[in-house]
Amino acid sequence: MSTKYEREIVRLHRFFVEWFTGQLPKSKEAFAAFADCMATGFAIVGPNGRLTELEELEKGLYDIHGRYDDFDIKIKNVVLRRAFGNWAIVTYEEWQVVDGEQTARLSSVLMEEDRRSGRLEWLHVHETWLNN
Repeated sequence: MSTKYEREIVRLHRFFVEWFTGQLPKSKEAFAAFADCMATGFAIVGPNGRLTELEELEKGLYDIHGRYDDFDIKIKNVVLRRAFGNWAIVTYEEWQVVDGEQTARLSSVLMEEDRRSGRLEWLHVHETWLNN
């Protein structure tokens, strides 16, 4: 049974696949599938330990549009670790294939649900390499 958190995680990573492979047009409207769910102050700690703030992340993602022919992401093992009020901490595995090479990472995300719209916003992500 998938939860709203799992559906949101899968939705966003489908966007990444479609954006990175150029299946979506390079437009602000298409990019909104990413930008509109990121909270002000969002940051991500990548599996290499580097913290990236939202402004830098948005620019980098926008510029990478259509860069890959062979790119896919599979999301596995989504677990709601804790929900409190309209906040939740969720972990999931992200398995990527880029040009035939597979990598995997364990990610933790802090999300907040807008009480009026029910929309989930991404507040923070922390990724760690998995041995695959």
